[in-house]
Amino acid sequence: MFNITNIDTKSGGERMSSTLFFSKLQKEDIFCQDFNEFERNNEITFSSQGIAVLYAPNGTGKTSLVKILSNSDNCIFNVSYNGQQYDTSSNNLFHIINDQNSRNIIAGTTKDFLLGDNIKKEFDLKSYIDKEYGSILAGLIDKLKNNFNISKKTSPLIDKVENTYLKKYIRDLANSQSKGKEIEQEDFVNKIDCLDVHEILYDEEKLNYLIRNCNDKKSFILKILEIDSDKIKKEEAVQQIEENDEAIKILKKFDYKDECVVCDSQIEREKLLDNKEENRRKVYEALDAKTKEILEKIIGGLAAGDPFNIKAILLDAIKIGNKAVVYDLQKDIENYFEVFNNELNKMFSQCCKQGDIITKIKEYKEILQNKPIMDGEDIRLIQDIVNENIDKKIELQRDENDNLKLFIGDKELINCGRDELHLSSGEQNFISLAFEVLKAKKTDKIIILDDPISSFDSIYKNKITFILIKFLENREQIILTHNLDLVKLMEHQQPKSFNLYLLNNTLDEENGFIRVNSAEQNILLYLNELLGLFRGDIISVIEDKQNFLVSMVPFMRGYTQIIDSEEKNNLTQLMHGFNSEKMDLNNIYKNLFKIDLGIKLEVSADDITNMDISNIKILKQDSYPLLNKTLYHTLTYLYLRLNVEKILVKKYSINTNKYDQLGRIIGAAFRGNDSNNISNRIFLNSKKTLLNEFNHFEGNMNIFQPAIDITDTALKKEKESILEFLSKL
Repeated sequence: MFNITNIDTKSGGERMSSTLFFSKLQKEDIFCQDFNEFERNNEITFSSQGIAVLYAPNGTGKTSLVKILSNSDNCIFNVSYNGQQYDTSSNNLFHIINDQNSRNIIAGTTKDFLLGDNIKKEFDLKSYIDKEYGSILAGLIDKLKNNFNISKKTSPLIDKVENTYLKKYIRDLANSQSKGKEIEQEDFVNKIDCLDVHEILYDEEKLNYLIRNCNDKKSFILKILEIDSDKIKKEEAVQQIEENDEAIKILKKFDYKDECVVCDSQIEREKLLDNKEENRRKVYEALDAKTKEILEKIIGGLAAGDPFNIKAILLDAIKIGNKAVVYDLQKDIENYFEVFNNELNKMFSQCCKQGDIITKIKEYKEILQNKPIMDGEDIRLIQDIVNENIDKKIELQRDENDNLKLFIGDKELINCGRDELHLSSGEQNFISLAFEVLKAKKTDKIIILDDPISSFDSIYKNKITFILIKFLENREQIILTHNLDLVKLMEHQQPKSFNLYLLNNTLDEENGFIRVNSAEQNILLYLNELLGLFRGDIISVIEDKQNFLVSMVPFMRGYTQIIDSEEKNNLTQLMHGFNSEKMDLNNIYKNLFKIDLGIKLEVSADDITNMDISNIKILKQDSYPLLNKTLYHTLTYLYLRLNVEKILVKKYSINTNKYDQLGRIIGAAFRGNDSNNISNRIFLNSKKTLLNEFNHFEGNMNIFQPAIDITDTALKKEKESILEFLSKL
């Protein structure tokens, strides 16, 4: 792994230009074997501005490459970056911005797209408050269950909560469906902050006993509070009931013995048991109704370990008619309900005071009183660039819950289906891409952009290129495209801002990410630089001057059209296969580019059709490999075109004064609607782009475009099919 040091003009310091080293790219059978064991042309180095442009003609696998890097199904990749290994199972390296066909909605949240300081502060506050508030509610639910035995909204203890709004909060928190969702946040925090809390000394065992018992369906604590102590009558016989109860328990427990368990004397156990039960019944029936209720519903349900000593107090009160002890017991229980309420208040009060949520809510409330403002670069992108290109304005508003939302007209923009926005396709694509850039700006990953200007007109293309250059400034990004317009626009927006690569994926060819060197990148992007090369330094890199001059014929003819040179007619003679006039190509080249290649080369169209163009050399391979490939392709197109015209004119005796263009020659050669003529016309007309348009540069002086859009293998296949067709005529 190595790093290339470049100057970061934005920060004023040095920026390290990193390199991606791929060792595998695989998606089904789309990529050839070279990518499975990726060892050559497997590097992508980012420029000093962090940009690498990957030019990939249609059918090369550009979209498949994006799918691989986005970790789609049936995809595998391995890559090294800054000393770390990344693969499909641990892909946190790439952030993908898909092409327009995959951007059906602007997905995410408002926060994903906006970075202004004011908005960021508001979002961060809201996020912090929501997180803290959620933690507070979760903690309260847990403590209500564990400390107060309240886990259901029907808990009887909730009715003993004195504070009205606290009772409402607890009921909602204990509701398994709601879990506090119905509690209004600001109201909750304000009221909790005002709770009255005291320091009360109490017996923890009594409080826990009261809490456990009150949540029992057969709770006797609450029944004790219902006792009217003034109606308690003295019933000495009640002692006998307790005695009989104890005797009955012992007799039933030791029903296998006929001796007394205390003195070992013989007893009639069954008879004795009947006597005790009968005696208890008579005594019980003699009691008044209130005493019976106390005995059955309260004392009878008491278990051992009662810290209030309820059983002893009530039995003693009934036996001697002591009303005061019942009143004191009730008062003690009421006091512990006060303790219960105080401890609840304390728990709720402390839940908000342990952090700074109260302060944050006040700060957030102050922000909400102001209109939300998009500041910084966000407002530049949305207001100055996006809004000026669409009929409807994109605005930042708060919804009914004070959440920040982006609206376009009356529709919320984020997560809204494209059809609902009522915008043109161009507007929809432009907005979605702009917002994807905003989202990508917030990530620290390498940004992958798939065909960002596809299907846009020139105005949108310029603005999108500006967005990529300026709003992703110094962010590492790989831009995949099959459109040279984007490459040129990027260069014009910020010269030398990117490294350029060609993606090739063809069996038995040089495959991978093929770097376009700086010299060729220059002549690819600037016509004046290309012409400057032809006027000077080209002579030092020409391998075969004859092949070079012939390969330049189509470009030179297009050039003469632009500069209105007299050489146009001479070159036109060489552009039709039925012509036999010879032209001095070196002299033409000298007249056009003011440089003498030092040879005399008189050539006719007929001579070109007789050339052997297999494995020919044009330029020295190392200096300008892309231009060398381009010139070979151009020569091949010319060779095929001239041969088609020559053979058709000769075989079908076509009057070239009347039929002087390729399309008209094809029509004249294969007149009529018989199946053979139709088939021949269809075949040759389907090849017209390769045969004709790729030989005419007057409409577009980009000499490279045809060559980078077709592989050597594809061109060879086309050449063989055309020559075979001609051989069978």
